[in-house]
Amino acid sequence: MEKEQFEELFKDIIIKPLQSIGFKTAGKSIFYDDGNVNVSLIRLGGRMSTLGSISHMLCFRHSYLPNLNEKIPTKFEPEVFSYPFKFKPSFITTAKPKKWIYKCQNLNYDYERYDFSNVSDNKANTYLTEICDAIVNFLKWAKKIEPKAIVSQIKQNGEMAWIERAWMDAYFERRAF
Repeated sequence: MEKEQFEELFKDIIIKPLQSIGFKTAGKSIFYDDGNVNVSLIRLGGRMSTLGSISHMLCFRHSYLPNLNEKIPTKFEPEVFSYPFKFKPSFITTAKPKKWIYKCQNLNYDYERYDFSNVSDNKANTYLTEICDAIVNFLKWAKKIEPKAIVSQIKQNGEMAWIERAWMDAYFERRAF
């Protein structure tokens, strides 16, 4: 499959349906931010991309958490490290929500690369449909998860990195639980 053809499928299968429920685009990424919850499918470029493929991560943060510049973003946050929750999109398609827990990924993360160059239209369509459905389910989960549970997961699974402390401070300041 050619890049232009894949991008058109991506637009039709992921972007348009997600825009209908409140997502917006930023470059090739798509995000939802209602002022409380931010879910982003971040398309990665640079050294993470290769010809004939895309690389991306599905991320979640509360909108009031500071980013790596210790500021609360007022627009799309493109930096994956600014999100406590970072997942390969295909993980969300197969794992149950109880497995969607905080994992310390402050220095490195394992992103998803999807090679579309040697797949059929049907196979790419199936992959993108599963990702879109997973994002919808992930958004529902993100809207329900209690900040108290997130703080508990960061305490249990984190390494008390400065960004983790900044996120916990933001939860405490907001009296989010």
